[in-house]
Amino acid sequence: MRIYKTPEILMTGLAGSMFWAVMVSQSLPSALFYVILAVGLWLIFSRLGKLRAKAILNQRLFFYVAALPVLAILIDSAGHADLLSSGLERALRQCLGIVVFVLAFSVVPHHYLKCALLGVPLAITAAFFYVFYLSFPDFSRPETGVYNAVGYGSLMFLLSMFAVCSFSVDLTRHVVVERWVKIFTVILGLFGFLLTQTRTGWMAFPIFLVLGVLIYRDSQQSTAGVLRKWLVVIGASIALAILLANVVPGISDRIQQGIHETAECTGDGANRDTSVCIRVQLWRASIGMWSEHTWFGVGSNAAFRENLQIQYERGVISEFTATNFGEPHNDMLYALAVYGIPGWLALVAMYFVPGYIFVRRLWMSSDIATRSYAAMGAALCLGFFIFGWTEFMFRGIRTLSFYTLMIALFAALSAPISAAAQIQPRNR
Repeated sequence: MRIYKTPEILMTGLAGSMFWAVMVSQSLPSALFYVILAVGLWLIFSRLGKLRAKAILNQRLFFYVAALPVLAILIDSAGHADLLSSGLERALRQCLGIVVFVLAFSVVPHHYLKCALLGVPLAITAAFFYVFYLSFPDFSRPETGVYNAVGYGSLMFLLSMFAVCSFSVDLTRHVVVERWVKIFTVILGLFGFLLTQTRTGWMAFPIFLVLGVLIYRDSQQSTAGVLRKWLVVIGASIALAILLANVVPGISDRIQQGIHETAECTGDGANRDTSVCIRVQLWRASIGMWSEHTWFGVGSNAAFRENLQIQYERGVISEFTATNFGEPHNDMLYALAVYGIPGWLALVAMYFVPGYIFVRRLWMSSDIATRSYAAMGAALCLGFFIFGWTEFMFRGIRTLSFYTLMIALFAALSAPISAAAQIQPRNR
């Protein structure tokens, strides 16, 4: 290994390690984020001559959206006449992370950077054996310690989608072996996801399916031919999903339980302490907080908890819900209730501005590898958006760190004109 290439190789290796770190530890992803940030700054300042204006301009929307969370917190702080320090730390992490990582990744040679994806099969394998160990021998729903089962299962499903998207990208010289490893890890990931008995992940299935079809579309085929292929693939996949949902005992039971609990969450049963009804109560309470603090929200997680007690006293939620939950199991409603309109707009932008860029690259590119990277980025943004409907995905700094780093990684890999992609290794 050439000493000159140490920052690039280190940056790639650390980025790849985030895939498994987020699945095995509560504290490691946050610490790893700062290490990668430091290496990224080292890489930028040691390779200033490799930064290309055109490559940076292609990524400018990522830089704009990175500033929005900080702007939102500053507006909210002014509205509350008090600095919202906890929110500011999270916003600065997003802002600095996206800017530094996008710039740093832009000077890493493309054939190095794509190797970060080798972390995906490692992460899936580790997660599978963890879930299998917890659920064995009766295969009951595992109580995962890193996240709850919903968050853990959703991340496993997302990683499995990354693995599927990577089928068209060769990361090593051993192409045949690599593809069999990818197939095996996808099977492990999906089986592990089923073991978590998570209903939330299934909501992202149609979106992931469309993204997968877009990767392998034939640009030379007629529109009618493309539509026929899409209908066949989508129909077969939906039929398979329905079959699995009804055949796998844990999944079918959970779906039936969800339908039954949803029907109960009305009238006199509105404050039942069941999985679905607790979520509905928390959503109702969050909307109530937002209606009273429309512009700037309640300001902090501590204030959110205090307002839950107020909502309990008003009969909006049960005592159990007010006492045992400090967030609404919904990222969008948490942003509205705690940070008001500015915070909500910043979160929406963090989902849909990068998501739009990735979908556009997926649709416009004629290179299948670029489409694959763009599909991973789109799956990340849209997956977190969908998972965030019934789970608080950004509850901890670790998932925020993961999301921020992966936005930058897929932005660099899918860039239509990348300085890094044009640079071949030189002997030094």
